Amino acid sequence: MHHGPREEPPSTDAGEHALAALDAALDAVVSVDARGHVLSANARAGELLGWEPDHVVGGQSAELLGPDLHDDVAGLLADPAPEARRVQREIADHHGRVLWAEASITVTEVGGRRVATVFLRDVSAARRTERRLQVEHRLARVLAAARSTEEIARGILEMLALGLGFDHAEFWLVDAQRASLRLSAAWRRTPGGPFGDAARRLVLGRGEDLAGHAWEVGETVCLEDASTLDNLVRADAIRSEGIRGCAALAIRVGRAVTGVVVLARTGDEPLDAELRQTLKAVAVQLGHFGERRVAERRLAEETVALAAV
Repeated sequence: MHHGPREEPPSTDAGEHALAALDAALDAVVSVDARGHVLSANARAGELLGWEPDHVVGGQSAELLGPDLHDDVAGLLADPAPEARRVQREIADHHGRVLWAEASITVTEVGGRRVATVFLRDVSAARRTERRLQVEHRLARVLAAARSTEEIARGILEMLALGLGFDHAEFWLVDAQRASLRLSAAWRRTPGGPFGDAARRLVLGRGEDLAGHAWEVGETVCLEDASTLDNLVRADAIRSEGIRGCAALAIRVGRAVTGVVVLARTGDEPLDAELRQTLKAVAVQLGHFGERRVAERRLAEETVALAAV
């Protein structure tokens, strides 16, 4: 059978295709030399790090990637037998937004010099989910071992605030007459300030301020921007400290609300649906702890009464 002349494949420039593929990649790709100079970056790198690609190339990796990831890259470039490495590091972009990035780092010889190529992927959402689940698990362990609210209150507030990204955490307790709320414990990322100072002097009724509102409705209340509300007792303090997102968790023991946890933070990060679900789960956990303590007290009282008989 006669075959016609073999058709040659069209000529291609492998280098151009590789560059085009990197530029279209979903991950950010940055190359760095041994002096810490950024040699190249794809479009995604500029988007992820908040820079225009033209401003990235020629810059310093310490500024672009942050000190921790820069040290990882420098260490690998200095290693006589470098092996590819994958790390997770916190990075602040050009606008100050903090994100968690997973970085894969490889080292190759290019034109007689060593070059590190860094593939970056934003894993902030997965990291937040993991951290929130860890908060729930740690809280469950602490509550299982605790004997009283007083011994764990401030530690729990600190754990919730740091784990969930808040700057203020307060525990308000309903008094024995169920007439008012008073501050029982508090944690502040930065001591002092009008928001915290005012809390120590307040006695709240139903519907007053953040804690009183949660007490009145009997469930978790979330506010994306508390600074827009003028009917809060601490409205001036909220605005002066730049507080935005707030949550008030009503702690229910049986049918009654016995306390409220208030969380507040500055910044524009929204209280997303996942975080709201975590806050509701935390409120349920705290309510179950309260119910357990009530049951234990009743058992102790009944035991004393039986012994007396």
